[in-house]
Amino acid sequence: MKAENIKFKAKQLNSGKWFEGDLVHLGNRVCIGGDHIKDGITDVDPSTVCQFTGLKDCKGKELFEHDLIHFIGFSDAAEVIWSEGNCAFMAVCENKHSYWLHDVIKICRIERIGNKFDKEK
Repeated sequence: MKAENIKFKAKQLNSGKWFEGDLVHLGNRVCIGGDHIKDGITDVDPSTVCQFTGLKDCKGKELFEHDLIHFIGFSDAAEVIWSEGNCAFMAVCENKHSYWLHDVIKICRIERIGNKFDKEK
């Protein structure tokens, strides 16, 4: 992945809205920064930080860590996670099977259907 493609998204603390940009740590604050953000930076909930995978779904939507994806033509859905052990983004299915995300995109059509932090309880 190119350096200019390294970006993150997280939910703003006071509104719960998603913000994309650079991940910034300021003391004990976790923020998303960028020219497109009023004041250049906004505080976010650290538990919602998601890294861009560098990949897109079949409709061109960018895929981030913790996004929920659907395998078109199948009933399976999965969460995109970062695996330290595999040093790769993985698609972890509801049945706990995991697959390398870059391989899944090559052999299946997938669609982003949401994010685990937006999932209804």
